Amino acid sequence: WSLCFYHSLSYTAAASWLYDEQVALDENRQFTIVVSRKEDRPVNARKECGVTWLEWDPKGDGIENTDGGFIAVRNMLPDPNFADNLSRVTRLGQEKEVMKEYYPISTYSSKAAFESSGCAK
Repeated sequence: WSLCFYHSLSYTAAASWLYDEQVALDENRQFTIVVSRKEDRPVNARKECGVTWLEWDPKGDGIENTDGGFIAVRNMLPDPNFADNLSRVTRLGQEKEVMKEYYPISTYSSKAAFESSGCAK
């Protein structure tokens, strides 16, 4: 799988991305990825703290909105026996039901709040 920052649907270049082997895992094989602009990157958003960082491109959507853009999770050629993969979603809203424990959980945090959590997370 991979996680990518895209500018927009009209400017479709992926500006930054991570693939599964680049992501730091904890002892339970869980992971934390922080997505931010370079200047907003928390000091503890680094592999030594069990965190992987993905840059929010400063171009934003690539068409004059620096806050625009989107993140996409991609399953690349999943094993046909892997039933919980994103490609098996057939209708909007079914993602969590299909992906089960592999469904990504996202939250928003300020830089200060994330940094106050220490190096562990």
